[in-house]
Amino acid sequence: MSDEAPQTEQGLMVYPDHGWRWLFFRAPMWLWRMGLGPLMGFRFCVLTVYGRKTGLPRHTLLEWVEDGGRLHVGAGWGPRSQWVRNLLANPIVTVQSGIGTVRGRALRMTDGDVMRRLYPHLKKSPVWAQYCASWGVDGSDPEDVAANAGKLWTFVIEPGPGDAPPAMQADLWWVPAGIALLLLVPFLL
Repeated sequence: MSDEAPQTEQGLMVYPDHGWRWLFFRAPMWLWRMGLGPLMGFRFCVLTVYGRKTGLPRHTLLEWVEDGGRLHVGAGWGPRSQWVRNLLANPIVTVQSGIGTVRGRALRMTDGDVMRRLYPHLKKSPVWAQYCASWGVDGSDPEDVAANAGKLWTFVIEPGPGDAPPAMQADLWWVPAGIALLLLVPFLL
């Protein structure tokens, strides 16, 4: 099967399993938890899945594209990503973005025609070329992207009922308020 080919790690497509890369990719989640998610919500979304071992809600921040009322997300590191492994075990998800919260089922998307239709949106991503190259796909050629849709780990979220995981809460809302208060204290004294 074509999607079993190994991914080439290069540039930003080196798996962030520790160190500064891990912090870099986790930092936007902290901003979302501080209540700043709507500022990022038209480019990024929070995908919540159930953990395959614990059954607990697990959150990850992803780029998303909307097409015909359906959300599409991509897995930069394919099946190596923990969220992909969780999703493959239980495809029921919750997605929070700038357009609202959607609950549904995530399905692996390998349709070349859909990839061709999404291409104008996908190529706007600053990591699109590196992502495609890491899977051996020419990201500048929509026909190559369509022909190799099975190599690119993308999912479509089909809205629908189900026992979806709870949406991530802005539980760190007090951090920006505290910083603002600390900045105002010298002016109040």
